[in-house]
Amino acid sequence: MAYSFSQMKLIHQCPYKYKKLYIDKVKEPSGIHAVFGQAIHHVYKDAIVNNWERKEAIDVWKHYFEVEMFNNAPTMDDPVEVFDSLQWWNNRGYPAIQLFYNKLESFDIKKIIAIEQKMSGEFDGEKFNFVCDLIYLNSEGERVIIDYKTGKEKEVDYLQIVFYDGRFEQLCDKVCLFYIWSGPIWIKREDYLAKSDEYVRQGLAIAKAEKYERIFNKYCKSCMFYADDCSKVK
Repeated sequence: MAYSFSQMKLIHQCPYKYKKLYIDKVKEPSGIHAVFGQAIHHVYKDAIVNNWERKEAIDVWKHYFEVEMFNNAPTMDDPVEVFDSLQWWNNRGYPAIQLFYNKLESFDIKKIIAIEQKMSGEFDGEKFNFVCDLIYLNSEGERVIIDYKTGKEKEVDYLQIVFYDGRFEQLCDKVCLFYIWSGPIWIKREDYLAKSDEYVRQGLAIAKAEKYERIFNKYCKSCMFYADDCSKVK
């Protein structure tokens, strides 16, 4: 079985939900936040690959977002309600693209090594899959890894990108999280390496113990399993 860091985050959040999604293979409806994030990721990717000017990226944004919306509509929890808010979400993309271009020059991209590429590596004898948003060489010949984030800054994001970086045979010289609402944060790998490894080890231990306990927390209100599965046993 191959794991992902996203699975480790979920199993820390709630082992029961992890079981439902990854062991029982229950399909979770797509959420608007995820669809929005996918569209933003695609614009960032194509902007770099095609060397678009700012106006070109802004011009294609609405099309990219609408394509993601329609592609995911069959799996969305409440597509009618979501589509009613389409314009509001569409408008949120423009400041994210503007910020990206305001900071793009500081990335100092000279040669792309990987962009939105599926990769895999090993940790403690287990295979892990992940998608690399961007790895490149800068003008100093340094190897840089960047991961885009659509949510608010949190430490688990730091652990995630440090974990990704550790799966490469050649570690990156610089590690960066790019939050689409606030910009880049450059990470010191050594500050988070031990904690990242321990976080994943704990997640693996829970998965292998197969004790999928319910954890009641702030995420329950948005969980598809709460009303039918968990509220009755709380």
